[in-house]
Amino acid sequence: MDNQTLFKANIIDLLGLQNLPEEQKARLLQRMSQAVQDRISDRVASKMNDAQRTEMDKLLAQNASPEQIDVFMKQAVPDFEEIAAEELLKFKQEMKENTDAVRSMIAE
Repeated sequence: MDNQTLFKANIIDLLGLQNLPEEQKARLLQRMSQAVQDRISDRVASKMNDAQRTEMDKLLAQNASPEQIDVFMKQAVPDFEEIAAEELLKFKQEMKENTDAVRSMIAE
């Protein structure tokens, strides 16, 4: 499967988990989304200078909306979109290669 197809693929379909109960799908998607967001945040933070990290911390302390945080990250790190796409693609590749990890997510 090429990267473009993998990037666009629905992770549930990609992993053959279409028959999971909706509640389990939702829980799995939530955990996967959080994992990808954490990866993106870590990578983006590593590209920020101290002033940008301080500003980001302020936004988080103020419970800024996801949209506000997104705007800030795009301004602070010009290649934010590329980083996000790369991390999503890497995550999907890892999940596809390691279905045991997915199954353990489902069991918890």
